[in-house]
Amino acid sequence: MDPERDIARAKQLAKELRIEDLNLVVFRAGARQKHLSDLELADYDYAATQFGGEPRVTAFKGEDAFTSALISVTQQAAPLVWFTSGHGEKSPEAADPLGLSNLTTVLEQQGISSETVTLAERSEIPADVKLIVIAGPARRFLDHELDLVQAYLDRGGRCLALIDPLEDTGLEGLLDRWGVALGNDIVVDPSRQLPFVSAANLLVTDYTEHPIVEKMGTLVTLYPLARSARPSQPAPAGLTVTPLASTSPEGWGETQTSVSTFQFDEGQDLTGPVSIAVAAERAPAAGAAGGEAPPPSRLVVVGDSDFVANSQLSNVGNRDLVLGVTYWLIEQEQLIGIGPKPIESIHLNLTGPQLSGIFWFSFLAMPGVVGALGAGMWWVRRT
Repeated sequence: MDPERDIARAKQLAKELRIEDLNLVVFRAGARQKHLSDLELADYDYAATQFGGEPRVTAFKGEDAFTSALISVTQQAAPLVWFTSGHGEKSPEAADPLGLSNLTTVLEQQGISSETVTLAERSEIPADVKLIVIAGPARRFLDHELDLVQAYLDRGGRCLALIDPLEDTGLEGLLDRWGVALGNDIVVDPSRQLPFVSAANLLVTDYTEHPIVEKMGTLVTLYPLARSARPSQPAPAGLTVTPLASTSPEGWGETQTSVSTFQFDEGQDLTGPVSIAVAAERAPAAGAAGGEAPPPSRLVVVGDSDFVANSQLSNVGNRDLVLGVTYWLIEQEQLIGIGPKPIESIHLNLTGPQLSGIFWFSFLAMPGVVGALGAGMWWVRRT
């Protein structure tokens, strides 16, 4: 509608949609609505504003933002994610470099709500909890808490375990029953070492064909300190366990975790390529006659939690990976791979003589040629 011609209808819609600012896209389905501002549709570089220039758009986020808005106004209820606490885990509310506030903001933008809970205070994990996230525990879980997680997974639950190296969490037995073996090591890959930093700052570019990472393409993921996480041998019956990301063949799992200079020791260290992330899935058992089968149980284990912290989440492909993991765990695989699209800006740099040549060609040579052709046509017609 044209707000200049139909002022009354424009005011009515502004109140109905609670529009207070310009440059908004409003999504509405029934009584639910979501507003997107221009700042949510693009990333901007404000460096030029210091000198009186205009902000420059560096990436378009509209596809991601529109998809999130459509989901939030059409789904019956926002998927609920529980972040565990009480064992030194990273806090979803903390805005410091090691906090997870940026991650919870990203989840909210995807229509996913989150809560922080202490499992020791709970008698069960409700069915409406779509995902349990264990982000960097530094203390052991109680047997009661392990039983809760096991029972939740047995009835079709989903869990994301981010387990840092050099930590005794008590989760090793539970993960082993789900086909995931955690190594007591530090994964290094000197062939892909970043300049001026330790080889323990792991750069990963090798992914499998699993739905979580099949669209990662040429994206790299960065892990400040990681341990190996690989399928158990042999895999438990009924489970499909798949590595997600691994080092190059030149990487290894260093068992001498106290050294600063890493050296591969045959027979002691884990030979490369070394997996640092694993996905496990157990198909649901057949339901009762005429009844629906329970959902499949799903588990993802990553040998590092720092890669999703505030200081690392925006690095290269880290955000894409954690979103891909989340979408797969809550069965929204169709959203995997949607991320900000960088805007390419091509600049043509010309030298002074080139600019002069273009000027004289445009303002003298071309008009002169046209004038000569016109004069020639006049002479031909005259004669």
